[in-house]
Amino acid sequence: MASVLAQERLLGLALGGTLAASVHVCLQRQIWRSTGSVVDSMAQFQKDVVPVKAMVDLPPPLFGEQPRTAIVRNWNLLLDTVTRPMVRLLSEKGL
Repeated sequence: MASVLAQERLLGLALGGTLAASVHVCLQRQIWRSTGSVVDSMAQFQKDVVPVKAMVDLPPPLFGEQPRTAIVRNWNLLLDTVTRPMVRLLSEKGL
C-alpha cells in the first residue's frame, strides 16, 4: 500500500488534471462559439467579396506529386530503420 503522502499527491494530480481539462474544454467551446458568431455576422458581407485565391497567382508547387510521395516513403523507411532496434529492445523487456 502506498503511503498517505503518495496517495495525496496522486489525488492532487488527478484533480489538477481534471480541472485543467475542464478549463480547456470550456475555453475551446467559448472560442468556437465566438468565431461561429463572427462568421455568421460576416456571411452577409461575403456575397460581394472576391476570394483571395482568385486575386493572387500562386506559383506552382516546388515538388510534383511523385517526388513528394518518394520523399515520404524514404522518410518512413529511414524512421523504421532508425527506430527498429529501440522497438525490439523495448518489446524484449516487455515495455
